[in-house]
Amino acid sequence: MFKNLIYFYISLVICMLLSACGGDAAKLENPEKLSVKELLTYLNENDILDVQQQNGTLLLERAVPGSLKFEIHKICMDELRSRGTNAYPQIITELNSLHYGETTSQEEEKRIRTLANVFILFRTNMTPFIPELESNLESNKNYIAASVGFAAMGQEGIPYLLKGMTNHFGPVRAYSARSLKIIKESLSKEETARLSKEVIPAFLSLLKDEYDMARKFAPDGLYLFCTEEEADECINKLLECEAIEPDFDFRYNILAVTAYLSKTFNIKTNDVIDILKTRLENSDIEFEKKLLTKVLNKNFKASMDESVTSNQSDSTPKTDAENGNNVVTPKGKAEVQSE
Repeated sequence: MFKNLIYFYISLVICMLLSACGGDAAKLENPEKLSVKELLTYLNENDILDVQQQNGTLLLERAVPGSLKFEIHKICMDELRSRGTNAYPQIITELNSLHYGETTSQEEEKRIRTLANVFILFRTNMTPFIPELESNLESNKNYIAASVGFAAMGQEGIPYLLKGMTNHFGPVRAYSARSLKIIKESLSKEETARLSKEVIPAFLSLLKDEYDMARKFAPDGLYLFCTEEEADECINKLLECEAIEPDFDFRYNILAVTAYLSKTFNIKTNDVIDILKTRLENSDIEFEKKLLTKVLNKNFKASMDESVTSNQSDSTPKTDAENGNNVVTPKGKAEVQSE
């Protein structure tokens, strides 16, 4: 009884909030009467992720549960879920109605986020969307929403995203790589090992991509998917790119991933430490030195401490029995020099 009373109270509050808005918002008291197009419009207008620019900085703010915007979003999503595949034709129409280049407007971003939420909602039955998702990715139309749609499919979406990573349009390659990273979050260790043979070559090819955004997703992909079998090749390729990369932010990311792989799989540890130390010694920028030191300490502090201890033990004080002088005998040396 008490539980039912709570549910009734919550419903009453929501209805009061909606009615207070007046106009179209009041229609959500009976969402079953709305068309799919109207539901999508409400979702666009009540985007739960508010993105604003302030002094060149992106500010992200998610709607708080219980707020009007959050409740409208929930009502619309619940109604779309209840429509099931009957909602698909209008969703496909919305998918195909967007066409942009390298950059998107705030309005387009809201519509893309709505489609992303809808694809996640229907992630267990995405097959009917595949032809349109593939078409949008290949034709560079609504490629961001398409890549997210394939990400929502999980492993089934990987072949389409790998194809997207070879697209002639840089942003398509970048967003395809980004969506592969999203899929990794849902994979087990065994699934990652099985898929790495297909995925690693694609990320390696992006290391020298001419499109900056695509290139910068490459180390992250190697970090997520690399297994012991591919580690040696990944480290070699990363170091090749680091040596010629002019942008420090990207070089730092390459070195951080290289250090992680080297430590994790115990491959080329000394080589990687030497490279990091050389970069540290040659840098005259304090911020760079701080970041490089962080990578060294995070991945190799124990190894470097052991090395220092070993070097100290290699030179042990001994006593010259004849003269009573202390002498230092370097390990492996036949001759002893008296002080």
